[in-house]
Amino acid sequence: MRFVSVRELRGNLADLRRSLEECGEIVLTSNGRPFAVLTGVEPDRVEEEVMVIRRARARAAVSRIRTKARTDGTDRLTPSTIDGIVSDTRRTRRTRR
Repeated sequence: MRFVSVRELRGNLADLRRSLEECGEIVLTSNGRPFAVLTGVEPDRVEEEVMVIRRARARAAVSRIRTKARTDGTDRLTPSTIDGIVSDTRRTRRTRR
């Protein structure tokens, strides 16, 4: 995996395209911090590739949520406790209006 600054991206686009074909992914950085990943795709598989990326992001998000719930202890809440929290929250929102 190669890390490339925005400045380098602007100045060497042709070289970076070849590099992308060789290594598969390039991480874009701004001020030394990663902010995007470039990945190669076949013209007839763009939608499929985007869906795969979205599914992977969703799985990662669910995994982070589950880990946080275990850490916070909220994974052990009973359905009746959850219903009570939801009811209290709704009641509080109604009284604020």
